[in-house]
Amino acid sequence: ATPPPHPPDSPQNQRSPRPTLPRHGNAASSADAAAPLHSCGTHPQADHPPAPAAPAHRTRTRASLAKAALGNAVRSLLTLTGLPRLRANRPKIPVRIDAYIVRNWRSAVATCQDEAEHGDHARKYVHLVRENVAGPKGLNLQPQITDPDGKPDQLASDAIAAAFNQWSNLENYAPSGDLTRVDSERLAIAAICHTGEFILQKCYGPDASPWGFAIRHLDPTRLDPTHCEDKGESFIKHGIEFSKKYSRPLRYWFRRENPADAYSPGTVTVAGGQYDIIPASEIIHGFIHEHVGQKRGLPQMRTAVERLHTLGEFEDSANVNARVGAAKMGFFHDKEGESADEPVEAGDLITDAEPGVFQNIGAREFDAWNPQFPDAAIEPFIRALLRSASSGLNVPYHDVGSDLGGINFSSIRQGALDTREYWKSLQTWFTDHYSFPVYNAWLEYSLLAGKITVNGHPLRSERIEKYRSVRFNGRRWAWIDPKAEMDAYEKAIQLNIISRTQVCEELGRDAWDTWSQISTERADMESLGLDPTVIIAGNTTPTKPPKEERDTPD
Repeated sequence: ATPPPHPPDSPQNQRSPRPTLPRHGNAASSADAAAPLHSCGTHPQADHPPAPAAPAHRTRTRASLAKAALGNAVRSLLTLTGLPRLRANRPKIPVRIDAYIVRNWRSAVATCQDEAEHGDHARKYVHLVRENVAGPKGLNLQPQITDPDGKPDQLASDAIAAAFNQWSNLENYAPSGDLTRVDSERLAIAAICHTGEFILQKCYGPDASPWGFAIRHLDPTRLDPTHCEDKGESFIKHGIEFSKKYSRPLRYWFRRENPADAYSPGTVTVAGGQYDIIPASEIIHGFIHEHVGQKRGLPQMRTAVERLHTLGEFEDSANVNARVGAAKMGFFHDKEGESADEPVEAGDLITDAEPGVFQNIGAREFDAWNPQFPDAAIEPFIRALLRSASSGLNVPYHDVGSDLGGINFSSIRQGALDTREYWKSLQTWFTDHYSFPVYNAWLEYSLLAGKITVNGHPLRSERIEKYRSVRFNGRRWAWIDPKAEMDAYEKAIQLNIISRTQVCEELGRDAWDTWSQISTERADMESLGLDPTVIIAGNTTPTKPPKEERDTPD
């Protein structure tokens, strides 16, 4: 039944104003504050609020519409913080390098090591660094020892070079007896690429090697990057104990290897959290400093590894797709179809593509299947990824991608100049952090042990500072046009803007050794009755040095 209508002046027919939330800086009315609210936040009398008044008609111009659209677009791209929406997940404040290493060192090293082991382009990058920094023969020791009067002490230089080369062989260099100095250099510089650092231990005693001194490689993953501890006068950060005043390394806390690792390859778990504590005086720790206060190294390929991994996954998928596309197939199917109640056996499902095979999934009609792959757009996509990755690796695209197509002489020459400067800078860094520390430790022990002799007499250990005057020369590279290069060197020597010693160094050779070899060669040829003639380019008549010049020692 319909209820009787209320009187006009009854409270039921009186509409209350629609409740509103107080605005910033304005207090709510007392009536609104006192009125009870339902759980949904409305007044009991506000079930049927009055319809809002229609807004006044406004004519919007085309300019105002465009301005409003632009404002909406900007607001959609910006977050409440004012940053672009697509960059909202980027850091808002700087992150200290110590915190970054604690969070990301393990994952960065694991990713780069995996890519360097399984990725073709990453392996090529490591190969380029190894071959251009360490080179096929390693870094060549060149003693430059002089007497107090400034004259070269050639006897001491020859004795030190001979002893160092003898120690660098397979028998003496490493305690394990399986590394030469060249092997160790190539292993250390490769670790900079995928691990970010190398760690060497100086080993002494007859058990280390027949020489009594050897160099041992230690796995950087045994240093726990999350091991941080305050020890009063010192502190531990990333597994290394430092002095509080100057943050000088004091001790290295290596976690002991778990014997179970032999049955679970690739793990870095340890047994009981026990440590092998090695004094910093016995450690050579090398990594490229990229941040102030950095205490551990970061892989040099960390910024490019994601693109290299993406490229590798794409190439794997493209290989599968190309294989499937090359397998021309077809299917027979029943025109009436199968019954919905008929079960499908596992063996009836087509899960592989085999060339020349037409699968029978019915008995009536034939459907051809001919996928078109590979596509012409693959190569530009691969090149784009490789160019971006090679920028992060500081290596030209055509070196990482082994692609010399479309490269002219001028561009490859300019690229080679930039790349060679990068290799030289890495060689300089490597000699400062690997070669010189190793040589100084070897020299100190060898002088004290009497291992370096001249005419049967050991060199005096109190002259160790004199014997530290050495240099290490790395690999050098020949130009595509060697004749033009030699002509340029000859012109520079004539103008007195370069010396013959500098030319030898640019060619990766020792000037004294070169001249000694030439002098010895001439003497040997003359002793055998041969004429050491010199043929000058453009002159068909051999010229012979004057006897006075040949008899004069260099």
